[in-house]
Amino acid sequence: MNLSLLQLTEGLQINPPASLTAITELEKKLNQALPFEYKKILSFGNGMEGFFGDNQQYIQLWTAEDIINANKEYNTQESIPGIYLIGSDGEHEAFAVDMRSSSGTCGNFFILPFPLDWEEADRLGKTAEEFLQKAQNPFNIKKDI
Repeated sequence: MNLSLLQLTEGLQINPPASLTAITELEKKLNQALPFEYKKILSFGNGMEGFFGDNQQYIQLWTAEDIINANKEYNTQESIPGIYLIGSDGEHEAFAVDMRSSSGTCGNFFILPFPLDWEEADRLGKTAEEFLQKAQNPFNIKKDI
């Protein structure tokens, strides 16, 4: 089933789309282009948060303006250079995008634990839609009936 971003984010509070200026400024600060699929998320909503999916998973995706400071706060580039955090589950996990051009997973989205440990990262997908669908239940936990 191919779901749209609108369907996949049902239940979330979604900010207005990021402006082209905000995206360009983020790319300048990172000194590299953002992956197309991440730009698609920012262009859909510049930050979003809430509970979604059948398991009511919490997600917070940060705004383009917050990415730099959040990654500085978590020392991301010191821990795992080329990986950028883009949000969290509000507790123990971070959502990230791989921006290492030399990696086989460049542009892919991941979930990894706090404190940051790339060895424990799980791939959530390459497309925005795949990422948001898997982020609804990243560990494939069955809902109690």
